[in-house]
Amino acid sequence: MKQFATFAALTFASVLAASAQTDEGNKLTLHGSIQSDVLVPQEDNRIGTGTYKDDVLTNTYAELHLMSKYVQAGARFEYLEHPLPGFENDFKGWGVPYMYLQGNYKWAEMTLGDFYDQFGSGLIFRTYEERSLGIDNSLRGGRLVLKPGKGYTAKEMKHTFPLIAADFANIPVTRVPKVKVGVVGEIYVKYSPLGNNDLQKFLESQDCEVNFPGLMGFVQYCAFNMGEDHVLYGGKLGTKVIIDQFLNYLDGIERSMLKATADAGFYAPGPFKELVEKPRGVISLGAKMGEGWLLTAEMIELVQGGYGNIVCAQPFGCLPNHIVGKGMVNKIRALYPASNITPIDYDPSATKVNQENRIKLMLAVAKERLNNPVQEPVKPLTAEELAGGAPRLNHEMANV
Repeated sequence: MKQFATFAALTFASVLAASAQTDEGNKLTLHGSIQSDVLVPQEDNRIGTGTYKDDVLTNTYAELHLMSKYVQAGARFEYLEHPLPGFENDFKGWGVPYMYLQGNYKWAEMTLGDFYDQFGSGLIFRTYEERSLGIDNSLRGGRLVLKPGKGYTAKEMKHTFPLIAADFANIPVTRVPKVKVGVVGEIYVKYSPLGNNDLQKFLESQDCEVNFPGLMGFVQYCAFNMGEDHVLYGGKLGTKVIIDQFLNYLDGIERSMLKATADAGFYAPGPFKELVEKPRGVISLGAKMGEGWLLTAEMIELVQGGYGNIVCAQPFGCLPNHIVGKGMVNKIRALYPASNITPIDYDPSATKVNQENRIKLMLAVAKERLNNPVQEPVKPLTAEELAGGAPRLNHEMANV
């Protein structure tokens, strides 16, 4: 009786929700189905059919669905009191094991109750019903599905990127040599004008071309670190597989965007999968605090891309950020002597004038080098050379 009461209450609630809608064009639809598989067992000792207590065996299912424009509800009644051979006796009985209430809107869908779902192609995770095999592994709980608006699917974005880049390329510009400045640092201080005292506006007022690495790189960095934990410390392989699939999905979109940007004549950094390789030998990928290895990788990316003048914006008191930022400056300068990196602390005790004066000193060096670029070494220094040189045998002393 309790199961029947639950079914009746769910149906009544869905009727009320649907009838409360004011959309005149909305129609309420009620439909259902009944399936009954019946077997009349016949004993035959010659083939060993066995003995059955019941004269009739049946698996019976009755479904009822109430649908409207914004609300959908349904339930399934199952009668397995005398199940067919091969079905689990643990599920013998009758009741309402499946019920749901679903709300739909333009950009979202919410389901409460029982539902089926799968991840990707279903190789890793899949729930489904197969009555002929006696399988029903539906999930019970809640599910929220966000639907991207028009133009936000991967296919649509890949189509739109070249169009956007072409529109920007059609804007008349006068290209003149300018000091190129990249900005890296702690995530808030880096992007927030409140946190960095309007750093972008100040650099533009000094006639600089400013480059802020994209925020999406930080999102990919956070996801990558979850998978890297499996490599460094062990853990669930499933997490690593899911993260890799997610990053592969983003990589396909990112490469299309970067290609469209480069084809239109604009500067395009490398994709995230290339960014991951840049700090190897300089800082461990296990350094994840204070923007971790990403901050070092972004500085190397900027130097390699022609933005050798870098402002490293750092918050007061964040020791991890100072290590991966200011602490890596000497190593990067050893690899790229032309790099001109200035760490700037943004804290309440530092005055804006003092911060801007330090940046102006960096820009003075940058402007001096604009027409006389520093020659880079033929090849980057090795880790041994950074540490002071590898031990070498003195052959002349050995011969004596």
